[in-house]
This record gives sequence, C-alpha cells and structure tokens, in this order.
Amino acid sequence: MSYHSSLIDALNRMRNAVIRGQKKVVVPKSKLIKGVLSVLLDEGFIEAFNEIETGLAGTSLKNGFEVTLRYFRNQRSLINEIKAVSKPSRRIYSGYEELPPVKRGLGIAVLSTNQGIMSDRKAKRLRVGGEVLALVY
Repeated sequence: MSYHSSLIDALNRMRNAVIRGQKKVVVPKSKLIKGVLSVLLDEGFIEAFNEIETGLAGTSLKNGFEVTLRYFRNQRSLINEIKAVSKPSRRIYSGYEELPPVKRGLGIAVLSTNQGIMSDRKAKRLRVGGEVLALVY
C-alpha cells in the first residue's frame, strides 16, 4: 500500500467515525499520518492521538494510532468534512500565494512541504508551498 493510500484510508476511517458519532477511531500507522494528525491536533480538530501496537481487537491492523475526535456540547463534530486532495494517480501542488481559504477560513488544507507537514495558515506564514494532502472543515 502506498503512503497516499494509507492516508486516504485513515481519512476515510475518521470520516466514517464522525458520521457514526464515535468518540475514538483507530487509523493505520505511518510518519505521514502522524504528521497529518499532529496538524489536526494543533488546529483543534481532534482532542488527542496515541500510538498503539500489538494487534488491535476488531481490526486487521497490527500497529496504529487511536484518534480521539473532538465534539461540541451538542454532539456535533468539529470535522464536518475531511477529504484527500492528492491521490496516488494525481498529485496536487500549490504555492503559498495560490492557497485559497478553505470554507472562508473555517477549515484548513494540510500540506506536505520541504519543511514538514503543516496547515495552509502556517505555510502562508512561512512562505512555502507544497503538495496539498487533505482539506478539513
């Protein structure tokens, strides 16, 4: 499985957990996914994520991250939509000046840059562009 495929799998697992109203979800483990989860944590879209190992009950994963999703008091998730932009068949790159605001500034784009994985806000501040991995709002 390519690293983009595992990221798409993780994003789909989180989206499905939000639809079901689940508080926690287990996603595959990789450096790319850890970077994306760190950005989501920094931006306040998730509460926490922890690394877990040695065969997870009810899943086919041996290693992964347990992600604690963040909800409002009325049980609505902070994540309304989460989707992959770059795919293995089509990579999407953008310069920092070309990044439009996501949902009028309420969401973020997650980028992979030469300075690491970061949000579009941080990329604009540091004046770096890169591959657009995902949109979250």
